[in-house]
Amino acid sequence: MKKRRKVQKITIVVILTMFLTSFNQFSLSGNQTIDIVRDFPSGWSEDYSLTNPDWCNDPDIVFSDNSIHMVYFNGSNGESYFRRSSDCGFTWNKNEMITGIDDVYSSWAAKIALNNTTIHVVWDDSKLQPPKREIFYRHSIDNGESWDLEFNISANDGYRSQNPSIACSGQNAHVVWMDERTGDFEVFYKMSNDSGITWQDGQGNVNQDRKLTFWPGTDEPVGIAVSGNHVHIFFVKITSGNVRRAYYLHSPDNGATWEPEKELSNDPLSAYADNIIAEGSNVYVLWTGFKDGNREKYFRRSLDNGTTWEPEIKLTNEPNWSDQADIAANSSHVFVTWMDDRDHYDWTGSTSGAFELYYKESFDGGSSWGNDTRLTYAVNNSIQPCVAMDANCIHVAWTDNRTDGSREQIFYKRYPDFPDTTPPSHTNEIPLPDSYKDAPGTNISVHVTDPSGVNASTIQLWVNGSLVPHVAAPIIDGYNVSWASGGFNSGVVTCRIAAEDNCSNQLDYTWNFTVLALYDISLQEGWNLISLPLEQVDTSIPSVLASIDGQYEVVKYYDTTDIMDHWKTYRPGASTHDLMDIDHTMGFWIKITEPGVNLTVKGIIPTSTTIPLYAGWNLVGYPTQMVQTVGNALWGTGADRIEKFDAMNPYFISEVGATYIMKPGEGYWIHVPADTVWTVNW
Repeated sequence: MKKRRKVQKITIVVILTMFLTSFNQFSLSGNQTIDIVRDFPSGWSEDYSLTNPDWCNDPDIVFSDNSIHMVYFNGSNGESYFRRSSDCGFTWNKNEMITGIDDVYSSWAAKIALNNTTIHVVWDDSKLQPPKREIFYRHSIDNGESWDLEFNISANDGYRSQNPSIACSGQNAHVVWMDERTGDFEVFYKMSNDSGITWQDGQGNVNQDRKLTFWPGTDEPVGIAVSGNHVHIFFVKITSGNVRRAYYLHSPDNGATWEPEKELSNDPLSAYADNIIAEGSNVYVLWTGFKDGNREKYFRRSLDNGTTWEPEIKLTNEPNWSDQADIAANSSHVFVTWMDDRDHYDWTGSTSGAFELYYKESFDGGSSWGNDTRLTYAVNNSIQPCVAMDANCIHVAWTDNRTDGSREQIFYKRYPDFPDTTPPSHTNEIPLPDSYKDAPGTNISVHVTDPSGVNASTIQLWVNGSLVPHVAAPIIDGYNVSWASGGFNSGVVTCRIAAEDNCSNQLDYTWNFTVLALYDISLQEGWNLISLPLEQVDTSIPSVLASIDGQYEVVKYYDTTDIMDHWKTYRPGASTHDLMDIDHTMGFWIKITEPGVNLTVKGIIPTSTTIPLYAGWNLVGYPTQMVQTVGNALWGTGADRIEKFDAMNPYFISEVGATYIMKPGEGYWIHVPADTVWTVNW
């Protein structure tokens, strides 16, 4: 089902509000409007327009150490611009024109490469001999704060040089482009071994470039990748009839020599090369193939710097177009994104034919791949994707005309989503907060999760004020933190969990539970007069007497306050009762149906209990484990007669004197001449 799409227009003032209230920490410098579309796959940020209101397309991005650098074409003036985020996409600044400073000619196809703080940018421009285009270069050594002057690195010979690509490793920068100076377009190459100060052909010939292909047709490079001294080029050969093949070139010695070219696509119809990347000795290529009668994405890899290549893998299999794509990798994590019209076009001509972005991932270096996942949800077209990534973040930029259907803009999103000020979540506390446990041995556990991830080294668990050695078992988005306690004494247990997410937001949460005390009361067959020495959590009779369920016939209590019907009764299985609850203030009669019954009372140890005594007889409990004489226990109440259970008496009661030792679990008849209050301390 297609998700609903919501678009917001937000000015820079609203961006400040967004920081303070909704925590969507994203801003642009200047009084610009950004468009946000709030449909996105799980874990990804929203879609942000970086260039509204200008007409812009063809982005390229690189990423390192939380800094994102982007170049794109601005159709408002026909020049290429540079943008930068120094905080992993939270905020963007340096929206600076870096081409065509002193001319009126357009600068196209800008590409960017990065090594530490040195940024290399190449593009083609017709300023020298219009309309013929040449390759220009410019670089910054301070992360884009300032830029050296641009200069031409192609031949300036009146022939077209266009569509450059650039890659770098250390101080070595490598540029490849298509050039028609020898007749047909061929692949030409140039490199710098001093971070772009001087340029040569790879063999030490300064200010010279080098022709790498010799095909009697068009050779068009689409990408270049570098790993150490290994330089890899991916290009397209276009034969008669506009049939295309994807080819590969490799230099093992920093561009000094080049091995014979290899065809990688093996498509009898046509293949459009997308891009190439290198990760160590692994080389990955991506192209669009037609061999199945439709545009689909194909992937191929080499694990030995291009010496041998494994069979291709078909990444998409849809009846619609899967087209323009990019690829990135970090270690064994490979990410591919492309434009796809499966959601809008059924090839009958009845729908719009709009493209959305899709992606898929491999976590084993391209051996196996996950499902196709839709990345954008917008009207009109999302096209020209580019991607950069490291171990922590994936950044995608693309061209999009969702705003008005014609004016293109550069949009951006990232994975994981922008962290906000929300601390990690705590769930699944065991024992539950404010709960009661009736077993002395109790394990402690809690889930700590956050979409940005939880920093395991920051997790701490305290119990009753002491830091305990916990176990942190990974779960989705976090950890299950646990500690095997070995047991607790009865009473309140205080637990505290502290942790930080990967954005340093802090969780510090405390919860309590209570370990119930246990007390056993031996009961004889027949009548017994007893009380509960512990305060009950649940005073319902079935709960209080759960340990002797099925072993008693009736429970009776004398209610002094009900002058019309003093005696209240509960019978198990009866349809009606006028006694439903019993607590630790009450004495009650219970008739047991078999010998040798033991009632286990569970509850909270009361510190002090107040029992109202009314003029006349009161049937009460003794909610304490303190044994003391009747005289001491009832001193000050004015009690003038005390009776307790006596199994030998025909009436099961007998009077006791002031020296009788009152005991927990016993029920008592107490007679007072006037209303009073009896306070029983634990």
